[in-house]
Amino acid sequence: MKKLLLLTLSSMLLLTSSLTAKEKQTKTYYKVQIVESNKKGALGKTIYKIGDFCFSVVAGAIGNSDSAKKVITRIEVYFNDKSAKHDDILEEFRGKIHAEIIEDFSTPSIDYKKGQAIYFNFELKQKAHVYLVNVSNNETCLIYPNLNDTAPYELAQGEHSIPSNNSYEIASDGSTNEEKFYLITALRPLYFDDFKQKGIFRCAKRNLGLQAVADSQNSQFNDVSLLELNIK
Repeated sequence: MKKLLLLTLSSMLLLTSSLTAKEKQTKTYYKVQIVESNKKGALGKTIYKIGDFCFSVVAGAIGNSDSAKKVITRIEVYFNDKSAKHDDILEEFRGKIHAEIIEDFSTPSIDYKKGQAIYFNFELKQKAHVYLVNVSNNETCLIYPNLNDTAPYELAQGEHSIPSNNSYEIASDGSTNEEKFYLITALRPLYFDDFKQKGIFRCAKRNLGLQAVADSQNSQFNDVSLLELNIK
């Protein structure tokens, strides 16, 4: 009986070892892939992806004799051996890579009449926090999220629209011939503490708002896209 029990335990240990070895053999190793490349002119950009994280190599990294190939090789190793968290990767390679989040940002038209409702469509390459900011002559307003359209903690990868419900409209008051809308996406939440409540939106003085946009553009954790609409 003892012999049979020992044989059974030995068989279980062998099976466990075999499964462990098999699991190690089937571990997925992620490689960085090029998902978009546009190298025409000085502003050309190549976008890379590993797992569900999209990024680009900043010019400064290459300029400091640190080629894109070396950077992405080190990112592959870090992603697979140490951390696949987007924040961790950006911190580790600070100054070398930049998050790429926005796939598309558009409106059905670029010409609008005063008071006409404006709808925005956008697509995300990866999940992110999303903010829509409007800059006019006198002020800057945080259009989304707002009191009638609160954003979830993060929006998923894929297509979205603003407004995301029918409880309000976004429309120009016609005070300018042109209005600028910035879609700001971020891997970390952003805070517009200096913006004060004005109706369902939050607003600040124009220069203060523009500074907030500039700060967002300068962060490697964010991606920003601009739409300029004509108001007639």
